[in-house]
Amino acid sequence: MESPVTPWEPVNDVERDLVVATGAGDLQRVMSILASAQLYLPGFRPSASDERQRIVTKERDGVPYVLVFTSPEALHRVIPADGWHPVTLAELVRRTPDGWGVAVDPVTPVGVVIPPDDLKALLPQPAGMAGFVPANETERLIREALIELAGDVLLDVLVTARVIAPTQALEIDGVPVVAVFTSPERYDDFLDGLPSPVPTVSMDLVAVLRQWPDEEHRLAVNPGSPIAIVLGGDRVPGLLAHAVELAERRRPAAPPVVASLDEPDLPVSDNIADLLRGGG
Repeated sequence: MESPVTPWEPVNDVERDLVVATGAGDLQRVMSILASAQLYLPGFRPSASDERQRIVTKERDGVPYVLVFTSPEALHRVIPADGWHPVTLAELVRRTPDGWGVAVDPVTPVGVVIPPDDLKALLPQPAGMAGFVPANETERLIREALIELAGDVLLDVLVTARVIAPTQALEIDGVPVVAVFTSPERYDDFLDGLPSPVPTVSMDLVAVLRQWPDEEHRLAVNPGSPIAIVLGGDRVPGLLAHAVELAERRRPAAPPVVASLDEPDLPVSDNIADLLRGGG
């Protein structure tokens, strides 16, 4: 006898926010949540005859819809996949063939069906950045990565960034956030919305992530600006893992070992931030 399917429950910030937004009938808020969320495509081990990535679809009124999910748990409720591939909504829109739609979290209370004609409207438009002037190279790279939907480049820029961080958590829209800024200009812009200034420190974003309070807090990079990025607290371990992986890629190759009685071994820096910036 098959085990009964347990009732669906949200397992991360994205799904909890979707419950509130869908309950209020706020479609604009739903799409805003999905636009900044990590989504999950079903993954399958390649067969000997076909090594291409399989895309799972379901037809509705004769139109194929790509199935994507807001957590591995939601995915496995519907599809017995071998694993999953991370993707953003914008990346998925770009990869979806013309005439296809996207179905997010089907068979759940927060399911969203996006018809083919509405998909392209979800892509960020460069015109939204027209009046934005980057204060430094980090902000220029963030702007370009957002326009080009270059998710991997954006992660590289974020984990190598030096940021200005208020010394206390803030609330934005009633949600606790750890806010960081990539320049004094971005922080000064944000100050206009605060009742009083908050003391700040300058540090590597990696150092901020290593001191993360809990999953209830979100990471807000440059909130209130055209290059704002908001990530749930459950994404922090993944950002740290990306930083470690990037540091390993940038670690200089070890020189040949030459035995010597006169020269002591030199210590190798384990400081991730140094390695990310090419030091160490």
